[in-house]
Amino acid sequence: MPIHLRHHVFAKERLVAFSDAVFAIIATIMVIPLKIPEFVTDGANFNLEDYIINSDFALQVAIYYLAFYLVWDAWLSHCRVFHILEHVDDFVTFLNLVALLFISLLPASISLVSSYPEDSLALTIAFLNILLISIAMFFLVFFAVRQTQMLDSLIVEAVKVRTLKWTLYAPLLINPLIALLAIIFAWGVTDQPKIGIITLFMIIPFNFLARFILKKIQVRYLRKRVIYLTNEDEGIFCLINNFVSKERTLALSDGVFSIIGTLIVLDLTADIYKKEGKATEATDFLKEEQYAFYSYFSSFMIAGLLWFIHHSMFSLISAVNSYITIFNGLSLMFLGLIPFGAGVASSFIDGTNTNNEITSVRIMVALIILASLSQLALWSVAHCEKSKCLSNEVNSHMIEFIQLWKLLIFPFTGLLVYLVSFSSGVTLNHFYTYFTFAVPVLFILPRAMLFLMTRIKCFTTKASEERPVSAVSDLRYSRIQIQNEPADTTGLIYNQHDNNYLTTDTFKKLPGSTTSVDGGTITEEVQIV
Repeated sequence: MPIHLRHHVFAKERLVAFSDAVFAIIATIMVIPLKIPEFVTDGANFNLEDYIINSDFALQVAIYYLAFYLVWDAWLSHCRVFHILEHVDDFVTFLNLVALLFISLLPASISLVSSYPEDSLALTIAFLNILLISIAMFFLVFFAVRQTQMLDSLIVEAVKVRTLKWTLYAPLLINPLIALLAIIFAWGVTDQPKIGIITLFMIIPFNFLARFILKKIQVRYLRKRVIYLTNEDEGIFCLINNFVSKERTLALSDGVFSIIGTLIVLDLTADIYKKEGKATEATDFLKEEQYAFYSYFSSFMIAGLLWFIHHSMFSLISAVNSYITIFNGLSLMFLGLIPFGAGVASSFIDGTNTNNEITSVRIMVALIILASLSQLALWSVAHCEKSKCLSNEVNSHMIEFIQLWKLLIFPFTGLLVYLVSFSSGVTLNHFYTYFTFAVPVLFILPRAMLFLMTRIKCFTTKASEERPVSAVSDLRYSRIQIQNEPADTTGLIYNQHDNNYLTTDTFKKLPGSTTSVDGGTITEEVQIV
């Protein structure tokens, strides 16, 4: 690198870490506006199930998922750009900040659409936001691939391939084109903004279709022209094979999990202490709000255990392909609604077994089941590509069993709670309490059993080693040569005294014992284990 450029170029790691933190915050705080208004719940005849079905609440949830997908898609594009960068300069840093600025506006612009679904202006603002994100990312890619001092030498040769450049540019063109089509439907064609919103949701299938086509193009053309690079440089390998950096995946996921925990406790500290007419004594206040504190405890514990499953999975995953990325995004998307579910549960769980309480428990359990099933699908996909995506430790059947046990706990226990909620003879609040306390026990059960079995084995082994050698030192056995004996005696030891066979795990050779060979028989002094 020229000396006059060195002080303008920096390592990319800190900028990438900062960007991942911003993406995690943006993806998670979008759930904050998703609340059931207090003035609605104050009514005596309020029905939570009817409100969710008949109001615009379902549309708000759908728009939340759309916004989460847009942030996740922008993060994927960001990952692809920084795969080919080894260094960053002032201009790349500035363009990255501009892109993050427009991405950070997504929660506000999307919330505007969910609050005013009948207003075409709200949809236009959301479209402009998506357009500005795409433009900022386009210029970031455009500038990055032309700054050879910031690219690895192998990637410098690879980016000369025109097809490779279009695999970076093409995904950035889909979102603004579909958003423009949504605006046309909203303003000019049907004059129905909701039709425009539905059109805006077409971003998701068209984006997946475009990525599938681009992947086929990469397989057909790129690997023929830059095949010599695929095993020599991690960045171009990830780019061509649609792999995402494991470190960045973990950084985004850990950020989302940590912010989910923060939002759960924020509900507890921000809401219940501001209620009008609260108790004057701390004892009475804690008694009134006991279910709110319990809801916080259970929600935080569930989020923590889901993180633990995620952590144990990725400790065994060595590479993250596109399918793992998709299911990881799905699980984070459902997890992002856990603070909403916790808030609903703290508002309606009061031990009375009313319809609102039952509905709130069903909402929370449904979110847990969906998030855990996404993690199970992630592990299944990784297992299908075992040679490419999993480490060698997964060859142990015990490790596979323990991991699968963890992944199946939430789907089965959650489904059990959901089915029990339809039974009129059960107090659901108590059953949900048992569920919350039983899940951590089920998590540590296989490890506890494995630890106990190991301790028992160590104890018995130690006891056998302490047995006096002289008691059996006069016994003599002969090892049967395999080529001179039938197949059914392979690996067995012939007991000359009792005229029977012993398995090889029931003896060990004595220290200092002698071995004699007589024809086809090898005689050794051994000790019975």
